[in-house]
Amino acid sequence: MISSVALLACAVAMGYGQSVTFAPDRRQIDLDEIGLYRVGYQYRGASEVAFSPGWSAHFEEKTGVSCLPFGHQDGRAAFLIHCPWRGGTGIAFQEFHIRMPRSPRITLRGSTAIRTDVVGKSDGAVFRILANGQTILRRHQSDAQWQCFELDLTRYAGHVLRLRFETDPGPEDNPGYDYTLWSGRAIIVEGLKTAEPRPTPRSAVDLTAHIAPTAQPGKRATGSVVPSSGWVGSRTVRVSRTSATLAYAGPDGRFAYHWRPGGGGLGSFEVTVQRKGRATVTLPLVSFQSIRWTEAAALSAGSITRTPSGVSSTWTVRTAHGSGRWTVYVRLIGKSLVLDVFCNRPWIESFDAGRWGPVLRRRPIPVPYYGLVEYLPKEDLFAHRFLDWTASSASSHSDGIARYEPLTDGTRRNLRERIIYTAATELVETLPNIPNPPSPFRRRVAERIVLDIWGGEYRTIARKLEELHSHGIRRCIAIVHDWQRSGYDNALPTHLPAAADKGGDEGMRDLAATARRLGFILALHENYVDYYPNYDHFDPADISLDSAGQRVLAWYNPGTRIQSFAIQPNEILRLARTQSPEIRQRFGTNACFLDVHSAVPPWFHVDQRAGSPGAGTYRRVMEAHRDLWAYEREVHRGPVFGEGNNHWYWSGLLDGVEAQFGTGWPENQGETAPLMPLFNLTRVQPLQINHGMGYYERWWTGRAWGSAPSMAVLDRYRMQEVVYGHAGFLGAAVWDTVPLAWQEHHLMTPVTAAQASSPVGSMAYRIGDVWCNPSEAAIQNAWSRPWITYANGLQVIANGSKEDWRVHGATLPPDGWLAYGPGLTAYTARRDGVIVDFAETPDRVFANARPASDWNLSGVVNVRPSVGAYRQTDSRTFEVTYRWAAETRLDRDYRCFVHFSRPGQDQHGEGIRFQQDHTFALPTTEWSAGSVVEDGPYTVRIPDDIADGEYQWSIGLFTDGGPRAAILGPRDPTGRILLGTLRIGDGGRSVEFIPARYEARSEVQSTYTDRANRDERVVTFSALRTNGSVLIVKEGDGYVLRTWPRTGDRVVELRTSRYAMPSSVQSDSGAVRPIRTGDWWRLPLNGAAEYRWKEIRPASRDR
Repeated sequence: MISSVALLACAVAMGYGQSVTFAPDRRQIDLDEIGLYRVGYQYRGASEVAFSPGWSAHFEEKTGVSCLPFGHQDGRAAFLIHCPWRGGTGIAFQEFHIRMPRSPRITLRGSTAIRTDVVGKSDGAVFRILANGQTILRRHQSDAQWQCFELDLTRYAGHVLRLRFETDPGPEDNPGYDYTLWSGRAIIVEGLKTAEPRPTPRSAVDLTAHIAPTAQPGKRATGSVVPSSGWVGSRTVRVSRTSATLAYAGPDGRFAYHWRPGGGGLGSFEVTVQRKGRATVTLPLVSFQSIRWTEAAALSAGSITRTPSGVSSTWTVRTAHGSGRWTVYVRLIGKSLVLDVFCNRPWIESFDAGRWGPVLRRRPIPVPYYGLVEYLPKEDLFAHRFLDWTASSASSHSDGIARYEPLTDGTRRNLRERIIYTAATELVETLPNIPNPPSPFRRRVAERIVLDIWGGEYRTIARKLEELHSHGIRRCIAIVHDWQRSGYDNALPTHLPAAADKGGDEGMRDLAATARRLGFILALHENYVDYYPNYDHFDPADISLDSAGQRVLAWYNPGTRIQSFAIQPNEILRLARTQSPEIRQRFGTNACFLDVHSAVPPWFHVDQRAGSPGAGTYRRVMEAHRDLWAYEREVHRGPVFGEGNNHWYWSGLLDGVEAQFGTGWPENQGETAPLMPLFNLTRVQPLQINHGMGYYERWWTGRAWGSAPSMAVLDRYRMQEVVYGHAGFLGAAVWDTVPLAWQEHHLMTPVTAAQASSPVGSMAYRIGDVWCNPSEAAIQNAWSRPWITYANGLQVIANGSKEDWRVHGATLPPDGWLAYGPGLTAYTARRDGVIVDFAETPDRVFANARPASDWNLSGVVNVRPSVGAYRQTDSRTFEVTYRWAAETRLDRDYRCFVHFSRPGQDQHGEGIRFQQDHTFALPTTEWSAGSVVEDGPYTVRIPDDIADGEYQWSIGLFTDGGPRAAILGPRDPTGRILLGTLRIGDGGRSVEFIPARYEARSEVQSTYTDRANRDERVVTFSALRTNGSVLIVKEGDGYVLRTWPRTGDRVVELRTSRYAMPSSVQSDSGAVRPIRTGDWWRLPLNGAAEYRWKEIRPASRDR
């Protein structure tokens, strides 16, 4: 391994020794925008280690350290500094060196918090601030409330201040879930007067010019990840003996990159940017680059050579084991600088491609579904650097660092990397292209919504699909997840036969046949990532190995307590061939869902086994994933769906994912996500149509798995679907809730179909009284009111602000939206004083007045559990009787779950250690209102592997295959009702129950009706007025009208100019005679499923 001396020499040569000291240039210094700082970590008992200056990333691969902007919490921008948790723990730090001016008063302000969704999972953490090594703030915090600080720094006026922010695990040295957030960190220097720079206004941008040829139908894919430039310019190359200049010149200015090889790696670079109306800017780049050699290495200089597309330089590398070549190729593509780097000997452990700067001020711009791009305020430029994931031989990439891990025999791959540096006036010009072909199923997927189904008997699922179909919900994709022989995530990769307790193969065949008959797409969940030791044909050779020859771990199933392993890439397709064709043959599926593959980056589960094809490089993983998706499309003769997060890498290779955040915007913060679909609409959506905004439970904070969101939450979720161009989605808790499926289907299907038929043309954002382009919105962080135009004329406007917005003749409430264009008008808007839904195409009209009595879908079950009696009966054994206070009658038979947990010990934060689920002796449908039901006694034996300690005791109700019921009582963050704490001591000889303190009942229902039509007034739409929810569809030579619910007490009136009044309307409950009321006619409802009448065309006139 390379010596520390050699490493230090390399670091200094590459810029690590550059000063990060800066002087304030304005009265208020917002530290989150400062690009000059030290950052690193220190394991317990070890020396401090620094990353390159200005380093910023999430969960660094070796340590788990994070330092980056991290969304919003309670309306405040958050910055995460996460302590190390891989390979040990200790502190993480970010340190600023500030040359303080003379000032009568200098103040440091800010606040701290733990991320909301990890409260109760983390044991808290320590926030620490040091000034020149002296602690000026130390705070242990375990809650999500922002706690402010204001510290006097006046004593450091006229001196250099080393201001250090540290995070440290809690008192138990446990870094688990320590999402330590800082917000609003700012230094205020009284008396410092400077002018604030103002960016030059930007014009509208034609986004169609920035969509890669790959995504345009009929055009050949370029295969390049280099960002598209919307400008046509010329490129020149000038070469001297020691340097080269590569320049782009176009209508948007001149960008000249100057290169001087040397420095033991990529050499030194700077760019000079000249633009009309702006000052000339010179900016360094490829700074802080570094190479970690496997042993001490020396580079001897080489000359610059002209190539057909640019220039190159080859250097000789000498080590104790011989010599090799280090070659750098430099060229311009568009106006991006592209560097191809090769080393012909396997002597490199890692390669850091450097970054832009150093610059004093940089503003990270979160780009949802991609990552971070920087805005440089002084230079008024957007800047980005990334490694080309399609042109690498590395084991992994992470924030511009390529790692080359050893194989099990100690050898490595030769380095091969491509780096793209791009700077531009417009944000869109910095975003990488995705060089994949578009999905052949885009249009087919776009006209449907997704029903995400977890659990339940197959015949019950089939019956529910029939019910949805009867309400005109015809365009659906049903994804069934929990169906496998041994249960969900168990004994994989064996899937067959279908689970016997849900109906077995016969039940699944009936379900599949029902879906096909209804015209639905049916996909069953398959998994060729997780390899379980209880797999029927377990073979260690199928598992990826790490460099030490240890099996690579995959998913841990907390329910079965079985640890799975990673399937090595070369075996993925072979294992799929043992399952997928038989699944298709037995059930006749017409689609497939593949778990995990699309959720992860390409460097997932790399196999380091020496001698295995493609070992040590993630390129083999990419090939395996591509081959698998293509194979599954062929086998199932339809689209392939998957899990979201890192799905942008794979877009087009499959056909759609549940588009959860996690890349570019934090998971569980979907509610506060910016309405910024620039990357999604110009890069991802042209390749595949994704659905939803992710599982509800991963979209917003504190949502229990399986619980139904409120109407207000679903309105925001759906508004984001429209803005991001995603198909409609119904999660596990609501897919079979008819009114929500009715609303999602009839609103979303026409909109997404129109969006998929055309590329995006332009975007604008309303900021104050001015419309601004996306770059201006990024600079001002103002994303709440977008106006998106598609090339086919479709317009999409949305209101993410907190006030009503009157725009284009519509009143959009918060989370309202409007889509209109040729043949389409759709919206969630305020009409006649109430929030309503509407969608109209040439062949259908949907109008929903949201009457409160129909749309109170809270699902609250008014029953409160408690522990009626408890006693310890033996070592590790106790007896308990539960008590259920039922305030109203229950309309279904529930089962009871009982969890003893340590929250935070699994993905969903439930941390279940053992359970006591049971059925009731007296079915819940027989509980009378006002009764108290005794449930028990039960004898509970604590498993022998449960250690001493305190365990959360929680309880709840559920139905087989359905969501958990929302019941009364104090809740944990996952929605379970807290009974108290079970304290185990003395090896189980002491088992004590500590009751929870009950809280007042919360008004749950109000959150479900605050956007409903509470006085149930009649609302006038274009050709329809109603106080209910109505769908009219043109079928053949007539019309079909459906309502939800199917009652007779709603008003439905049609305008005669659009729908001529027939003499009679047929229904499945008998004929109905319409009633004329002026220019309208009323349809008396009788509770029928359908109302049909022939279209009456105007009589032809003689000319």
